[in-house]
Amino acid sequence: MSIDSYSFCPCGSGKKIKFCCCADLAAELSRIVRMFEGEQRLACLAEVDKLISTGKDRAAFLSIKSRLEIELEQYERARQTAELFAEKYPDNPLALCQISMLQAIGDENCNGVEPLQRALDICDGKVPSELLGAVEAVVDRLTLERKCIAARAHLMLLLAFAKDEDQPQVSSTLNDFLSAWQFPLFLRAPMPVPDRPDDAPWNEQVDEIMSRVPVGVWAQTAEQLERLTGQFSKEPWLWYQLANVRCWLGQDEAATEAFRRLATLKHVSLETAVEAEAIAQLLDASQIDEVDVMRVVYDVSDTDSLVELLLSDPHAVHLPIQPKQGATADEPPPKAVFDILDRPFVKSLQEVAVDNVAGRSGQLHVYGKQTDRNARVEWIFPVIREADYYTSHLRQILGDRLAQDPLSSEIQETMPIPAIERHAAPKFPTEGSVDKLEQFRQQYFNHNAIHEWLHLPMKVLDGHSPGEAAKIPGLRRALLATVLRLELSREAIARNIDINRLRVTLGLPRPDAIDPWKEDLESVPIWRLHRLDTVKLSDEQLGQALRRSILYNEIHALQVLGKEALARPSMSELFPEPFICALLARSTNSTRDALDYLLRAQEVSVANRESPAMFMIAELSYRLQRGEVDHFSRVVQEIQLRYLDQPGVAEKLYETLTALGIRPAPDSAVERESDLPVPETVPAETSSTGEIWTPESAKPSDEGNQSGIWLPEND
Repeated sequence: MSIDSYSFCPCGSGKKIKFCCCADLAAELSRIVRMFEGEQRLACLAEVDKLISTGKDRAAFLSIKSRLEIELEQYERARQTAELFAEKYPDNPLALCQISMLQAIGDENCNGVEPLQRALDICDGKVPSELLGAVEAVVDRLTLERKCIAARAHLMLLLAFAKDEDQPQVSSTLNDFLSAWQFPLFLRAPMPVPDRPDDAPWNEQVDEIMSRVPVGVWAQTAEQLERLTGQFSKEPWLWYQLANVRCWLGQDEAATEAFRRLATLKHVSLETAVEAEAIAQLLDASQIDEVDVMRVVYDVSDTDSLVELLLSDPHAVHLPIQPKQGATADEPPPKAVFDILDRPFVKSLQEVAVDNVAGRSGQLHVYGKQTDRNARVEWIFPVIREADYYTSHLRQILGDRLAQDPLSSEIQETMPIPAIERHAAPKFPTEGSVDKLEQFRQQYFNHNAIHEWLHLPMKVLDGHSPGEAAKIPGLRRALLATVLRLELSREAIARNIDINRLRVTLGLPRPDAIDPWKEDLESVPIWRLHRLDTVKLSDEQLGQALRRSILYNEIHALQVLGKEALARPSMSELFPEPFICALLARSTNSTRDALDYLLRAQEVSVANRESPAMFMIAELSYRLQRGEVDHFSRVVQEIQLRYLDQPGVAEKLYETLTALGIRPAPDSAVERESDLPVPETVPAETSSTGEIWTPESAKPSDEGNQSGIWLPEND
């Protein structure tokens, strides 16, 4: 592309070269741009350096230089250039965007939000392409920092700014984020907005304050809302908006304070107050319960006899050594690794009860003699009980094979651990029917929740256990929020824990069913949808609620609403029966139920003269989990014989087998590729608009919208 004096200057001013900083250097600028577009990066950088060194440090040249250094991953040089750029041209948005991007990429102390906010303020909706790159980098950094609400808000901002051709990709990324199980549901989905009084004296003022929210100017908005809440300190709507904007900026501490203030207000319902407290608990880093992981090293005289002893001891479980486990350039891998149990391991389901299942105390790594050091064992354990317990327990097993005093003892790491997992590292029996073993695991985790979780001290409860907090009126809201968080946690969902049984034990109220005739479903937050009275839902309402459940991968709602949709023939056109069966298979904790749903999906597909192949591929992982190897092999063979030539089947089968650790032979037909698209079967998401755009009200575009849940077309 050639440029002339009437081309826009690359300095970021938005002016044409003739009227900008490079009017007298148009020829040099044209030469540099040609080199840049010709992929002559190093030569272009050298030419720009030459111009800058001769005093021609114009904004356009500094912008190009910093961008080149970023692309060449010369980050320290890029940082210096960007800082010089910002110093000479403090109101140039490109300088701020480059600083933001560099902070997001590699600054330990800054995530890029602050300079990005200054750039957005200057741009005021006129977005240069470099700003989109900075937003992307900030999204990645915020996601890495697990500042989920901030990452979600910046993704929605990126969606609002993206060009039409980029919308599907950004929308897909956003949907992946919204359905990501590794982030708490409370941080992926918005809570309901409190009512805004029509006659509030601050209405006109707040409209002006919120007017620049759609273009990403949030730092200034937060400061103005802060002043307004100082004047009107009892207004839930204002505190809600302040809490959200602080979250979008990644200012979790300030957001926590605002959410907790919202929870204390007189006109806020108990349910909303509990939800606000739940979000505050998730944002408050000072209330995360952590566990020290200790590493204690002992000399041992005879590793062979020690390993032989452990192989025969019911307190030890021999583990396969993973590739490179414990190995470094100067350190070989361990000779053997064992899980050490707190009681003898019982293999038979008939010989164990839920209250005497063996649990893992820690892990023992056995190292042989090396040139420069004696044979040793490394005892690694999380300090959940008294630290002395772990030493004495290991010594009871190993006796005099363990040296009297350790060579070293150190905290290897300090890690956050959900309370529900602190005493739940069981070694379950392996002998018994698959279905009975699954039932036993569920019984164990529910027993553990009542007899262990209720008695664990927690920071969010001021150091009290849930059982103690239930007797303290001042901790009631915090306790309700803690239980609600547990109900929606992936740990409790995976264990199928009966949270209402916990509520009854603690003397807490069970949440009421929601009457869809009395509630606007748009205002019902995603985490309440499983409480809908499904009998009263119209087909339209059911479809609306089910779509939202799919978008956010909310398992409770999928189980309830999916079963209701499956029972209604009238829903089959919008949500085909095989599609619903796939959702229910993914959301159940029972492998037997999952297989039943997938087999039903296959039968219906065949009856409808459609391919069952994708449902058969989904069946494979459940067969393997259940140890049904023969059935697994038969399904693979049937797919290969009947369906392998269908679009997308070979790739999906290969991908699934690889994920299961079964790599087909290099010449296998499974590896054949097809460039034909897999047909889309997810019902399109309806869209809606609001009066004021915010990251909470923005909707992903229909195009490219996919759920994070397993579906036939995107497993």
